[in-house]
Amino acid sequence: MSKTRIWEDSLVNAALKHSVQIKENIEHLADTSETQPHEMPNSLVPTDILYNLVACYHILYGILLKQDLTETGNTTIPKNFH
Repeated sequence: MSKTRIWEDSLVNAALKHSVQIKENIEHLADTSETQPHEMPNSLVPTDILYNLVACYHILYGILLKQDLTETGNTTIPKNFH
């Protein structure tokens, strides 16, 4: 049986930062306009689908960290990352 491969983390971390930024922006716009993501105007990708994608990515990234399938270095995501 082969050893579990640890993913090269720079692309994963960059995608995480982008997904968190997109998620936070959608949440901020939803809060300020008092709407839900599925009620917001679409971009090239419907907003609710985009929100679900980045939210799932964020959850999956946490699972990768928990199971030691990726290395983080010193990457941290601040609470107010925009």
